[in-house]
Amino acid sequence: MTMEVSTIGSNITSNMIAENSSIIRDTIIVGRFVILFNLYATVLINPLIAIFGLIGNAISIRVLIKSGLEKSSNILLVSLCVADSFCLISAVNIANIISFLPGKRPTDFNMWEYSEQASYVLYILAIIFQICFFFGVPLSATIVTLITMERFVAVFYPLHFTSIVTKNRAWIAVAMSYILWIPYPVYISTFYRFLYREIIAWDLYVGNASFLPNDVIVFIELNLVTPLGSYIPFILVTGGSLLIALRVKVTMKKRQTMVSASAKTSTKTFKTTTTLLTVCIVFSVTKFASVMAYVVDYTDQKSAEVVNLRLTLGIVTILLDMLNASSNFIIYIACNKKFRTTVKEMIKHK
Repeated sequence: MTMEVSTIGSNITSNMIAENSSIIRDTIIVGRFVILFNLYATVLINPLIAIFGLIGNAISIRVLIKSGLEKSSNILLVSLCVADSFCLISAVNIANIISFLPGKRPTDFNMWEYSEQASYVLYILAIIFQICFFFGVPLSATIVTLITMERFVAVFYPLHFTSIVTKNRAWIAVAMSYILWIPYPVYISTFYRFLYREIIAWDLYVGNASFLPNDVIVFIELNLVTPLGSYIPFILVTGGSLLIALRVKVTMKKRQTMVSASAKTSTKTFKTTTTLLTVCIVFSVTKFASVMAYVVDYTDQKSAEVVNLRLTLGIVTILLDMLNASSNFIIYIACNKKFRTTVKEMIKHK
């Protein structure tokens, strides 16, 4: 089954590790690099990125709402910040971080070395954070695809833009995107089971979350979630961004020879396009590893090198998802003068 590395460590289920630790360790090349990479990414790097990103998204949402949600672009950007925030929340997974704390077991095995009751509470928290991840990542990809489509119409059909892309249609598209991705994370959460057992080799009891998929969830993942939430958005956003960038470049050259009353309006349109296009480009760059992970996962090879590559790409994919989700504020500050001015005014009034 093709699955991204989850925030509760579903890339290697804990019960499999406990029973086959020697086999798993043999597949890790260059010592403990992949294990340590996953450990530090989970407990340190991703949470720090997420905290910064959540603060930035909160500021961005406030500024965009203050600027007004009459424009379709602002509606889409606010929706993207909210979607990305779900992804970032999943990285601040307290239950997952706690599972890596030092104890009697090896620290690279994410298990809860506590009582059954305490471990079960952490299990519930982990599932909640997991739902945020499986909801936020594909939802973010869908919103970015909508942004690409909106800019495509604005750049290629400027005279018909206001009649095609309206505020109400933007809200409807966003609402449909959110509704589309709600069932999947809820459904997939039903395939997790809480395990609490004694591991004689470690002389202790541990709890962990075990993922037990069936043929239905495998089919949904391979034929619906992966295409709609990953590589189809990647293809559409990447291709659309290239076409938009080329069109803007050609139009800008024509504008250099023109002096008209519509110059200000045109300039404003290009500034908006620059902001939205940058969002799309960052998405395409950060999603490349995810697409490569799926390509590798479709191979039938089971050598140590391929297993190592799959694990590494999975960890990198999560890291890049967090970077993409936390980039909104930086992009808006860098590309939008009005956004910078509004932020400065907010700071002064405080």
